[in-house]
Amino acid sequence: MTPTDMTLPKQIQSQDEKAFETLTERYETQFWTHTLRTVRNEAAADDLIQELFLRVWPRAGQWQGQGSVKGWLYRIATNLALNHLRSVRRRRDQALGIPISDDNDEITTPAWMIYADAVDAQGQLEKAESAQLLQQLIKELP
Repeated sequence: MTPTDMTLPKQIQSQDEKAFETLTERYETQFWTHTLRTVRNEAAADDLIQELFLRVWPRAGQWQGQGSVKGWLYRIATNLALNHLRSVRRRRDQALGIPISDDNDEITTPAWMIYADAVDAQGQLEKAESAQLLQQLIKELP
């Protein structure tokens, strides 16, 4: 008998490896695709999906039975992806000890040090945050 989504977290909480394997097989591909769309980097998506399921194992008891397990997993996966994008942005924004140009006092970063996927992803993150802010402001209109 195949366990339902509603019973899997309780089974995982009691350290049932088969339930964990079932949950992973059921959602790994779907969440990998979702994460890849957010971070636009296959290696990062692989790492984030592994992190998602590594978090589920010890924290299955955090799911309170409200909503769907799939929704709970989406929230975790999305938060991990957004945190990854923020981390990439912080790393890109931090000074790397590269000499400052005498001409215009700007830090010059060699092209090989720029993570091109993060530039695209960061733009998407900013666009999504702007859209969210716009929706919030529209809701506040009389």
